[in-house]
Amino acid sequence: MSVRTNAKGPGLHVAKMQKELGDLKAAAIAANQTNSLSTETAVATPPTPAFDDLSAVEKSAASLGVHPESW
Repeated sequence: MSVRTNAKGPGLHVAKMQKELGDLKAAAIAANQTNSLSTETAVATPPTPAFDDLSAVEKSAASLGVHPESW
């Protein structure tokens, strides 16, 4: 059994799709690098104290469920 090969190579639409996929892959890699750089350079926020670390007055104020700046 013989198989005929395509002498032209991949069709025009195949080459176009491969180029678009390559462009999308490059854009995804660039975006991923940008995201990883921005998280490394971001200023770390100070940790908030746990409920057990608060004083008795702070615990009772925190248990009211009211935002401190709303008063």
